[in-house]
Amino acid sequence: MARSIHRSGTRWEDKLTSTNNTDMFRLQFLIRRVQDVRPVRVVVRLRYVLTLARASPFIMVSIQYAFEDFAIRQVAQVLGKSDDVEKYTNRSYSYRNVWDPSVVSDGFKGFMQKRYSNGTFFYTNPINCSPNDNQATECSLQPDNTNGFYESSSWEYSWYAPHDTAHLIELMGGNETFLERLDHFFDGGYYLSGNEPSFQTPIGYHYANQPARSVDRIRSVVLDNFSINVAGLPGNDDQAAMASLLTFHLLGLYPVPSSTHYLIISPFVPKYTIHNSYLNASTTVTVKNYDPKSVAYPIPKGVAAYVKSVTINGKFAASRCYIDFYDTFRSGAEIEIEVTSDKDEANSCGGPVPESLSTGGFAQAR
Repeated sequence: MARSIHRSGTRWEDKLTSTNNTDMFRLQFLIRRVQDVRPVRVVVRLRYVLTLARASPFIMVSIQYAFEDFAIRQVAQVLGKSDDVEKYTNRSYSYRNVWDPSVVSDGFKGFMQKRYSNGTFFYTNPINCSPNDNQATECSLQPDNTNGFYESSSWEYSWYAPHDTAHLIELMGGNETFLERLDHFFDGGYYLSGNEPSFQTPIGYHYANQPARSVDRIRSVVLDNFSINVAGLPGNDDQAAMASLLTFHLLGLYPVPSSTHYLIISPFVPKYTIHNSYLNASTTVTVKNYDPKSVAYPIPKGVAAYVKSVTINGKFAASRCYIDFYDTFRSGAEIEIEVTSDKDEANSCGGPVPESLSTGGFAQAR
């Protein structure tokens, strides 16, 4: 059953007739999002999707809805609807309600878990349905899937709050534990390069002010999982999701979803220009001190690959960890990314870490 979201007697759909093409594009997601609202009453009342039976992927749905509510919040912000900004900001934090701090796996504490209406958690082993699952666990969308995750694991989905990573760091015990756990996620064999929930995870080091470690991790992700042969993509391309991810990695950028921010990693190429024909704007990115030997994992000692500075039209960016679309690609710009071989020198953002909603990020629409 479809419905309209009403506020002051005006449907958001009606707003489409009085806005420009850019706003219409941003609103498309919102309209799709509210077409099917079967579980919404449960989400609003309990702040998580209720586990009604053993066989359900609803823990995934809870986590995904939290992020989607952030996306709606962003649209409401563009439209100047302050009441809805507050409403969907609060709802975007609902991923916290399925975080069980008592669950331990491989010595790390706290994981996403299914939850019943009385508030109790339904325990499932975080290892289930991960690459380290040595049991015959049902991981597809079948009646005997008791994990609450579909083609994924709690180890993977417990990183999924791309709009609020700062609070995830708190939940996991602070920067040091977060970084140790992030290393273990990859080195311990839980990472699935072909699964969308993990797209942003390799760059999680940025949020703990360790961007040089993201550079190393992305080199590993690309060179260990992508190639030019027939099996060159690590899984289903899924409407070009994998190819798009690879493209951004090669460009040294990562678009934070439902935001105007790009995380800065380290380009695999010395220079490129992106032309937006719709905006009639061109942006050129030049890598100062580029060394082709940096396209390797591990990065050889003494080879420049780590981001030392970022300038936009000759002015230093506020952070070398991220830039904003409206400062760059919206109207065109000259971006210079200076790289260095000194990993320690480059292993901080040199300014603010990427934004998170709970720490005041994404405060204004641009």
